[in-house]
Amino acid sequence: MSSEPVVLRCCSASSCRSAGGERLRRALLAARVNGEAGEAAVLIRSVGCLKLCGRGPMVARDGPCGTELYGGLGSEQAADLLAGRQAPLEPHRIDLDPPCSQLQEP
Repeated sequence: MSSEPVVLRCCSASSCRSAGGERLRRALLAARVNGEAGEAAVLIRSVGCLKLCGRGPMVARDGPCGTELYGGLGSEQAADLLAGRQAPLEPHRIDLDPPCSQLQEP
């Protein structure tokens, strides 16, 4: 097991806040206090815009396997996000490598 903590970056920009981002962040904090992260060390941070405002609330999960981006999450997904359970979160996962971005010039 990696000693690096998992970091959940919760978008705190106005669009995500209006879509329930603050409610989701509070649910993540409560789930962590309740031990729903299991053995993993999880840091929860409020950050600025994650750039996909229409898909909010947005959360980036930085872990040992890289970064995963999720959108449209509700507070009911807090425990799954904390524990890194992939299957229930799959409908909310956003592909970070879509073909169109590979065609864009830097």
